[in-house]
Amino acid sequence: MSCSRSSRELTDDWKVDDALPLPERQAVNMAHLASHAMRQTDAWRIYRLARTASDPEIPKLVDGFVDIVISSIALNHLGTPEPQPLPRLAIRAFFAFFESALDDTRAAGVPLAQVTQLLNDTLRATIEAAVTASRQHASSGTSEPEFSASRRPARGGARRSR
Repeated sequence: MSCSRSSRELTDDWKVDDALPLPERQAVNMAHLASHAMRQTDAWRIYRLARTASDPEIPKLVDGFVDIVISSIALNHLGTPEPQPLPRLAIRAFFAFFESALDDTRAAGVPLAQVTQLLNDTLRATIEAAVTASRQHASSGTSEPEFSASRRPARGGARRSR
């Protein structure tokens, strides 16, 4: 299985349809990824291994997958697939936490329902804090440099929008 195929398996069923209430979309999306992580599917294992690959092309594929996740979360929570820099950073950091928490859940024996509730609550709080901080910064009038939403702080890579 290739990195691209793994990425598609992990994201193709991602729900971003406004017809579903946000809590339902969030629960379905988290359950989908959590299922892969808990069962250690080939797609999940390849994704996790690819994060540490030394071939410079593989991290670009990983970043493309993470971009899809960030765009989908942002679309669901913020109404745009292109979040401002601080919410984007917060969602990216949350996803790293999400991955780690799910991988640790298997070893810790903590019930998955408790962990997914923690993750859902953490995502909502993370986005709320990032949006609040962005608004406060915008209203403060400070002259820190602004970056476009498409500028990436990490390795860079292909973006795929939904």
